[in-house]
Amino acid sequence: MQKTKKTLFEYTANLINGEKVSLSKFKDKDAYLLVNVASECDEIQHVVRKKTGAKIKYPMFEKLKVNGDDCHDIYTFLKQNSRLWNEQKGKCEDIRWNFGKFLVDGQGYVKNYYDPDVTPLELEDDIKKLLQKEGKQ
Repeated sequence: MQKTKKTLFEYTANLINGEKVSLSKFKDKDAYLLVNVASECDEIQHVVRKKTGAKIKYPMFEKLKVNGDDCHDIYTFLKQNSRLWNEQKGKCEDIRWNFGKFLVDGQGYVKNYYDPDVTPLELEDDIKKLLQKEGKQ
């Protein structure tokens, strides 16, 4: 498998309502957290509200395959540019379960992958570091 050199913003996906969107539509932020979920989940919203008092908004996309031969291009990109990429095997390891999380910087490059058992609170330091690097903290 050839690793891609694109950024997150070069991909498209369908929103849950079926509307096809380019991820470049979301390009005005300094950090992105992409999480594979089976349904809408309030855990991240709860953590942000508790810490900052803010209510965040995020898009929900149609079901995307995150593993296997029919893995969606977005997840292939995310996995290839994270610790899930196995250089020796020339392929990606699977995302183990729901709530695998990818932290992406403002330019669309993957900064880290977090296993499903890593809670949103455990991401706080990495997100702060990324925001400081982007000059926003």
